Amino acid sequence: MNRTAPSNLVIMERYVLTTNIFDYLENKSEGAGGDIQLTDAIEQLNTGQAVYTFDLEGSRHDVGEKLGFVKTTTE
Repeated sequence: MNRTAPSNLVIMERYVLTTNIFDYLENKSEGAGGDIQLTDAIEQLNTGQAVYTFDLEGSRHDVGEKLGFVKTTTE
């Protein structure tokens, strides 16, 4: 299995979306892990309207790990 990432960007999972996203979610088939993928719907939404992002400079930590949670809290 190829695990090469297509980029070095990450989604920090904070979205402000128009209600149009629901039209795309309704028609999505299952993606990775058998789930409907929000990112797939956002990609489709972007073909019909502008989708804006914000590039945040800084560090991030995995808050699902104890050390990452502590680092996030202290930073």
